[in-house]
Amino acid sequence: MFFMIGVTLSIHPASIMVGTNTYIESQNKWTRWNGYIIFVLFLFVMDLFLTNAVYLAFYDIYGNLKNIGHLDVNFMDIFFSESFQVVVAVLFLLVVFQVLGLVDVAHGERNLSFYYSQVEAGKAQPSWMERYMESEKGSLGASIIGLLYMLWMTKRSMWTYMVCVVWFKVLAMLVNVLVSPVINRIMHTNNELATHVILDPYIISYVLAGFFMGPCSVTS
Repeated sequence: MFFMIGVTLSIHPASIMVGTNTYIESQNKWTRWNGYIIFVLFLFVMDLFLTNAVYLAFYDIYGNLKNIGHLDVNFMDIFFSESFQVVVAVLFLLVVFQVLGLVDVAHGERNLSFYYSQVEAGKAQPSWMERYMESEKGSLGASIIGLLYMLWMTKRSMWTYMVCVVWFKVLAMLVNVLVSPVINRIMHTNNELATHVILDPYIISYVLAGFFMGPCSVTS
């Protein structure tokens, strides 16, 4: 599901606008797909290490919830407090309105259009990624940099989707951490550091893999 969400985002107007400036048409399909595989695997490894680091940090601090009762902070009071709910509700409405096009907080597409018009008119200097892609057309390095370029240049247009993806990742990790001690007790295991995967936490990797699938699927 999250992979298909990423594929859908690859045909977003901002994605198409940025993709046309990556010189992807100068790359053959093998170079394009090799760059895709290398970059996506790199992002997945980063996501894997980040997720496991958060798990280890959580267990190091809370001991798999064994000592959570002795903490001075009551997380349930925080989650169900009025101020926290107001912040979540406002952020959720802002994301929904941005996705529906009712508001435009970051002005992503407009800023992209203005930037490319300035570069074309010679009033702005192209970035180092744009210069590299132009000078190394058709190379594997240009293919990888092109994917990084798409991720960087679309951030202002995609911020609402980024918020949603990070929110789902955090939710999945919390569910895994909170339910794992219960499963350990049911299974009569003493491994307090065991984290069972109830919800897959590598959501960001799946979305980005689908997002980069779009430009790589362009026929040569």
